[in-house]
Amino acid sequence: MKNHEIRIREANKTDVPRIVEMLADDVLGKSREQSTPELNDVYVHAFNDIDKDPNATILLACSGENIVGCMQINILANLSRTGTKRGQIEGVRVDSVMRGQGVGAFLMDAAIDYCKQHGCGLMQLTTDARRPESAKFYDKYGFVASHIGYKLTL
Repeated sequence: MKNHEIRIREANKTDVPRIVEMLADDVLGKSREQSTPELNDVYVHAFNDIDKDPNATILLACSGENIVGCMQINILANLSRTGTKRGQIEGVRVDSVMRGQGVGAFLMDAAIDYCKQHGCGLMQLTTDARRPESAKFYDKYGFVASHIGYKLTL
């Protein structure tokens, strides 16, 4: 797929079922998400919270009318690094049929532009250690695995 065939737009509530479908469409996501014909209301509530937050957005990569990728960006205010804002990238997914065709790179380019436009001096993300292909993608993009990430399920 050539990048000129992809366009980026912000998600709206009607996109939530498709986003959840993509989040569930991999080995790890299958066990974490609930992609069913009857969308669980927790996803709609979560989207509403994101949509109300001026420092959060979900970007979609679209090919024609088809959503083929997504990512969430949260702009984080910080005191450290002399008050440098950070762009936190979450929930990156590309439709399994479209992987390896440049959609992820197109999304990442859009995320970099978005973060720069919102005054960020740093972008950060985590990727599950069980996804080595994702780590290679971020390495090629110039991200540096400089920290050890921890998560605590509550």
